Amino acid sequence: MSSKDKGVICPLSVDVPIICKDHYLPNRFSIRADIRKSLNFSDQDKVLLYFGKITHFKRTLETAKAFAKVKPKGWKLLIMGHSDPKELDLLKDLEYLASNNHNLKLIPPIFENEKWKYILASDLFILFSRRENFGFTVAECSILGVPVYISKDVDIYTSFLSNNLPKMIFDITSTYDIENAISLLKDIKHEELTMMGQFCQEGIVRNFNFQNFRLRLCTALNHQ
Repeated sequence: MSSKDKGVICPLSVDVPIICKDHYLPNRFSIRADIRKSLNFSDQDKVLLYFGKITHFKRTLETAKAFAKVKPKGWKLLIMGHSDPKELDLLKDLEYLASNNHNLKLIPPIFENEKWKYILASDLFILFSRRENFGFTVAECSILGVPVYISKDVDIYTSFLSNNLPKMIFDITSTYDIENAISLLKDIKHEELTMMGQFCQEGIVRNFNFQNFRLRLCTALNHQ
């Protein structure tokens, strides 16, 4: 590697977690039912999931406010995350918003196996971040077949571009853009969500499997 080179970026690989390997997937529907029951969500509700850090640059509060304003019919918003210690005001605002909106649920962060269960219980993942160097939460949801609703500021958004499915990638520059994107949820059918999820899963498997990661890494090392 010459002195002019800053390095080579090798995107991470993403794999289906052990808890969700083939032998575990038959339990997907019971997992979904159990989690939804614990949240007081019905089987008919469509669940929009956000999980990750609650912070300004991920537009967590703006997303929740837009959802509360638009009120997409048939949808619930589940926010699962931890707040940045420097932005505790966001958490307080979210708690207040959730306490006054039965379609919005705020819960503490969930980790390891339990996290995958909440993903499996959801219908769509949302992340309108102002910047995201990779977007690992996006990849984690996609690998389980949960479709995504993301901004173009999420680095891996190009893996989810499609002309044949409901829109999943958005230019987000204002609160209006978030409201407009969320307003489209009411028109998405269950079968479309399934197709979107399959498309997202295929994109992650194709672009971020371990073999690709190893090839990129070997290529980068050979060019040093």
